[in-house]
Amino acid sequence: VGGFSEDAKVQEQIYYELCRHLVTRDVGLDDPVRDMSTSKLKEQGWSVYQDEIDDVTIFKNINGLCQVCQGKRHLGIAGEYVAVFQGPIGVQGQQMEVLNVRVDRLPVEWQEKVKRGELDFSSEQELLEALDSIDEYE
Repeated sequence: VGGFSEDAKVQEQIYYELCRHLVTRDVGLDDPVRDMSTSKLKEQGWSVYQDEIDDVTIFKNINGLCQVCQGKRHLGIAGEYVAVFQGPIGVQGQQMEVLNVRVDRLPVEWQEKVKRGELDFSSEQELLEALDSIDEYE
């Protein structure tokens, strides 16, 4: 037996450790989370907080990137080569690809930005356009 009453306001909070974002959503009445017991939620790594008026917050830390940051890319260095990393600037996301472009072949301004991990892209398309212009430095 478990679950939360229909009157309970249930909120889910997930803290993504890599990008340091807290994502919050209200859990709807038809969401299967509402039918889970507190012990089942805890087994799945959730902390459950219930206040005196029956409002509930379930919370979890995830060692990863939030949905928004998963789509972002930035350039960094792998050995002597330019590499593409998942996530925004300042986040040590997964290395996606090592390009056949040596850092020392880039224009000096780009070299500095790549070394500092300051070249970021908000979409795969933006990254691909930038990579087209980098190709001439192979």
